[in-house]
Amino acid sequence: MRKSPLLILLFIMCQFGLMSQDCCDTDTKLVICYTSRFDHCMPATCDYTFDGVNMEGIRAKLNNPQNFGPLGISECDVETKRLGNVSSSQEITDLQCDIVIIGAFYITPADITDTTLPIELTDAIKEWSVECPENLTILSQGESTRWGYTIANQNVNPNSAGAVSTPNIFDGPFGSLTTFFQGGAFQANYNSIPPTGATILAEDGLGRPTIVLDNATNDILLADVGIICNGPGDVTTSPNVLNNNDILACNIFALGCEIAGIATFTEIDTIICKDDIYQLPDGSMVTDPGEYTVNLESITECDSIIVTTISLSDPEEGYIEYIGCDQDGQSITVGSTTYDQDNPSGVTIVQNQYGCDSLVNVDMIFNIHTSSTLDTLICEGDAFTYLGQSFDGISDTTLVIQNKLNCDSSIRVRVGFVQIEEIILDDQINILNNLDYTFENIIPTSYEVLWTPENGLSCTDCPNPTLSNQDNIETYALQITTPEGCTENLDLPINYRCRPYLPNIFNPNSTSGNQNFGALTPCILTHYSLSIFDRWGSLVFQSSDQSNMWNGKLNGDKIVPGVYSYLCSYSNDGIEEIKAGQITVIR
Repeated sequence: MRKSPLLILLFIMCQFGLMSQDCCDTDTKLVICYTSRFDHCMPATCDYTFDGVNMEGIRAKLNNPQNFGPLGISECDVETKRLGNVSSSQEITDLQCDIVIIGAFYITPADITDTTLPIELTDAIKEWSVECPENLTILSQGESTRWGYTIANQNVNPNSAGAVSTPNIFDGPFGSLTTFFQGGAFQANYNSIPPTGATILAEDGLGRPTIVLDNATNDILLADVGIICNGPGDVTTSPNVLNNNDILACNIFALGCEIAGIATFTEIDTIICKDDIYQLPDGSMVTDPGEYTVNLESITECDSIIVTTISLSDPEEGYIEYIGCDQDGQSITVGSTTYDQDNPSGVTIVQNQYGCDSLVNVDMIFNIHTSSTLDTLICEGDAFTYLGQSFDGISDTTLVIQNKLNCDSSIRVRVGFVQIEEIILDDQINILNNLDYTFENIIPTSYEVLWTPENGLSCTDCPNPTLSNQDNIETYALQITTPEGCTENLDLPINYRCRPYLPNIFNPNSTSGNQNFGALTPCILTHYSLSIFDRWGSLVFQSSDQSNMWNGKLNGDKIVPGVYSYLCSYSNDGIEEIKAGQITVIR
């Protein structure tokens, strides 16, 4: 494990005897002891203690084995203990505490820069903290005064990393961040630091310290407890790391784990050859695979547990296969043997990565090149693309590509061209007075035809169907297909001419369909006008709409039966016509 400058400093301190007690950790857990709201709540507020509502988030993250645990992001296996009403450092040592976290204890916001904790309690914690460099206290706000600091409610967000490369809580195992925000109504920084000094881990927007590592005690101090809180702080209550404040809080506790020196457990995995002898860290020799545990006393007189797992390298027959192309020049060298097209296969004995003998089988296959021919037809006006090359006419081209065996494949592409023969259609088709009309198209007999729509046609697959007009369809579509499958689409416009029928008598009261008078025709007439006059020449009806017919009324009243005159003008197929006559109205 790479040692940080901080851990090297701890080692040097241990060497020169700067400890008044045995500083060796006797277990592999990170024991976090805390001042509890149940012991020191009255008269203080209880929300900012480690077991209070505002530290629910950091507790959830510490208890998540994916964050802290043997298989977590931080390998520290966390256990928490209530500190109780201790009054001596020995009581803290007896609890096997590695970290002591002090919450914020005050009565009113006006007292937030001081603490209500008993002086004998904080003195015991401070004394315990300096007895071993690995003993760590995390404290904040008014409790910092017992360590010689003062705070002020004058933080300017955002907060960023101090001018320090190690330790760096802004780039730790739980991720990197550049800034974080203090939350809540009280946001603090340190406005005085004791003469012994401190390493600035974080500072506010004006460069004032907000998180420090105290030089005298090696403790982590936070100017504002909200930095590791939910609620007034920005740490989430989720057990997962979701935002920058989550990353920062977890990085702080990961640094605490590193300072506490919990990593006393080492695992070694090694592989040896059959019948080889392996020397364990304590000097003993073994030949059998298995797990071996030894305890070593380091130069700091602390036990180090080393677990060595030995596995045997059982040489298996290796296999090297090469599939290439004829005369591609490929060769493979195994040990001192070279395999190529002249020596394509064999077995060689070599040493594997663990220095054990291993058999290697080599099999080289050299495939021959292939060739083929593609014949296709394209229609007039079409193009054909094959292997990235476009063809729009007659062609005979050879393309070279790699086949599925990655060898050259030559493909001869022969493209034929289908030209549609001349087709002659009626120049102009006029249908008069709804008479049947037979088309006179000239289409090769080998071609298939298809007419759409089918309305009024005697057939849809013959070249010249008979049209019996029913719907005045102005254009019929004709699709022509050659025997090779090439198609051409043509349109045939139809002109309809018909003279309207105007009856000479009608009965407005009729129920058999003769109750209106007007131009009766399926044709669409243009410039249409119909005028009705009585025997004195007075206008009784007028319409310019072919569908608007006279119902035998004048101004909504029934007219007198008798003889009336009409004048009807219209245009049909570009020809202007006028019809005049008399109409008899009966009832």
